[in-house]
Amino acid sequence: MSKKSGYIQAAGAVLALAIVAGCGGGGSSSAPTPTPTPPPPGPGGSGAMFYTQAGSASRLDVSAGVESKKALATDSNDQLGYGGGLFTDVTVVTHTTAAPNEYTVNLWQYTAGTFQFVKSLPVISSAGLRVSGPVQPSSDGTRFALHTIENNGLGTPDTDHIYAVDASANVLMHASGLHDPVWLGASAIVAAGDDGLFSIPLAAPSTPVRIGAIGLGSAGNAPSQPAVSPDGSAIAFIQGGALWRINVDGSSLTQLSQVHAGQAWPAWSPDGTKVTVVRGDCPPLGSGSPEPDIVPLSATTANQDVTSTAAVMKQGSVPARSCGPVYWTAS
Repeated sequence: MSKKSGYIQAAGAVLALAIVAGCGGGGSSSAPTPTPTPPPPGPGGSGAMFYTQAGSASRLDVSAGVESKKALATDSNDQLGYGGGLFTDVTVVTHTTAAPNEYTVNLWQYTAGTFQFVKSLPVISSAGLRVSGPVQPSSDGTRFALHTIENNGLGTPDTDHIYAVDASANVLMHASGLHDPVWLGASAIVAAGDDGLFSIPLAAPSTPVRIGAIGLGSAGNAPSQPAVSPDGSAIAFIQGGALWRINVDGSSLTQLSQVHAGQAWPAWSPDGTKVTVVRGDCPPLGSGSPEPDIVPLSATTANQDVTSTAAVMKQGSVPARSCGPVYWTAS
């Protein structure tokens, strides 16, 4: 998982397209009514996409191509989480003393055309612990899944851990050796390991259950960034430079895209017919190079060429771009 630092810059304008109708009187001439410019081609469907780009959290009206932006506290583009109508980002307080760094999960909602702060969860603080990636709220917004990288000191290696916590930061589930947790319904987590995908129930003993075969579709390459379909029946994920999908029961493993370096952050359309990916590697911070496009692919067609697929477009025929997670929601 690559990170890109840089505090989010405030931006915020919502564009509206007004269509003015005109008519001409009999026997008189008048200038023809201009034909409104249609919105640019998009991925089809409706709803909204949320993502980060150029240090901003953005919302795109999919059908109209209208984008709005908002400053959040996150200092990393890959730490925007979404679920249950809530967005999350993480504020990090770095201590230069022996005290451990502190991580505060902030909750936001997109209401009445703007991101509005809701509250912060209790501070997460533990020696050798770093929160990595987005904190994902459950579908009802009452529980939160997060990935941490922890080190016990004395030359020990970093290890991956995943947790599910409630709004008071009480631990509901903990497993080590896994990363990139996402919710599977309200009572289980899907996460990636070095050699496959796993589901982990919140109920004790919370034993991980393998999904599909060891190594999945690209043995030797660790899967990452799983995304569960809206109906909970399938998982899209990245492995070996390609986008894959598999049913939750382990059947029907399919390589959806051809191998192309930099594919990341799959997101399902609300109707489950498409999966978007971020196409390409993020440029170095401050380079001025454009961030990678968001590209919609069929959720069922194998071996699609992501390099020749049209990107999601905003008004003005500008590609929607992101260097972090993408979420495609119904509203």
